[in-house]
Amino acid sequence: MHIQLPYGSSTLSANLDFVSRPRQLLPPDLGDLPDPVAATREVLENPLGTEPLREILHRGERTTIVVPDASRVAGQRVYLPVLIDVLNQCGIADRDITILIATGSHALPTDEEKRELVGEEIAARVRVLAHDCRDADANVRLGRTAAGVPVIIDQAVVKAERLIVTGAVWFHYFAGFGGGPKLVNPGCAAYETIVANHAFTLDPERVGLHPNCRPGQTEGNPVFEDLLDSLKFVTVDFSLQTVVGKGGKLVQIWGGDIRQVHRTAAEFLLQHATVPAQGPFPLVVASAGGDPYDINLVQAHKSLVNAARFAREGGVIVWLAECRGGAGSWGLEQSLQYPDPETLYRNLRQEFVLNGNTALSLMLKARAYNVILVSDLPPDWVRRLGITPASDLSEALDLAKDKLEQVDEALVLPYAAQTVALA
Repeated sequence: MHIQLPYGSSTLSANLDFVSRPRQLLPPDLGDLPDPVAATREVLENPLGTEPLREILHRGERTTIVVPDASRVAGQRVYLPVLIDVLNQCGIADRDITILIATGSHALPTDEEKRELVGEEIAARVRVLAHDCRDADANVRLGRTAAGVPVIIDQAVVKAERLIVTGAVWFHYFAGFGGGPKLVNPGCAAYETIVANHAFTLDPERVGLHPNCRPGQTEGNPVFEDLLDSLKFVTVDFSLQTVVGKGGKLVQIWGGDIRQVHRTAAEFLLQHATVPAQGPFPLVVASAGGDPYDINLVQAHKSLVNAARFAREGGVIVWLAECRGGAGSWGLEQSLQYPDPETLYRNLRQEFVLNGNTALSLMLKARAYNVILVSDLPPDWVRRLGITPASDLSEALDLAKDKLEQVDEALVLPYAAQTVALA
């Protein structure tokens, strides 16, 4: 079987000729909207749980529109012109509009990257800012959640007379689902807030992540429930949320109350976007799916979580993730100093560092499976996680063959980040 898999903005190929019965599994084809512009107008006029957007807005109101950063594909270049057109019709001029990029703790975008995110025309018309979680002067302390997390949010969110939150909803490896509340927190939250919330990912009783912090689960999920509680300090007037399919095309779009819209999108994903559990297989060959799903190790890790659901314990996972952005997190890099997951877990329980939980998850996956990674990461980093580095797909498959005495079946996942089996 000849396989060709996404890798960054290109592909890698090789022959999987030592497996007698290889299989390939693709994520469900969710289709796309025939007219996404018309669909956007429709949800603005007929939203869920709120009045139509034009009935909420008033002339001259300072309005902030939150959009995701480059690590998320949301279709904002399609819906932003429609949204801003409605604002203009309601008497809100371009000078009164701020687009805020919800970077969370990610790297701040350059001016060129900002223009790429929102489109040249929109970038030339309205102010485009990027949230900086470490800028104390740009963030406002609002209170604490029921779990005791300090809620500190970007002033462009807090001081807006109208706040519109937009983004995409997809499965998230520890928050259950991305999008919705996550666009505000952690998307527009201070570093202190993000760290305190993400610490809930750790299992309080044993080495590992909290059992309810997993894709598709929000009920009893301490991270998601805390994020949802933090919304009590912020008034979101309207939300646009999308599901995006192959090639960045809009599959669905909803508008209205942020909680109701997010819940509706999550239900859609649970019904239409998962695949049946299969295997376990002795060999899984998984690509994260190319850019932006393998933009850095933090983002690419989500595809390994999905791939592991199909792998036999002690089996081999050949994993492709370019990671041109490196680790994607200072905390993950710092966590590489620890020799094993037990030591890392003890230190995170004493002082949690952002994405230390990702490093812990990677180490535990490397212990449960033989993981071989093709990436642009320094090989020393990869080895510290307990993962075997490989220079290309052919070498990785040769290493996999050496680790397995006999392979009758293997599963190939070209888009592992989007291939979700929850059972």
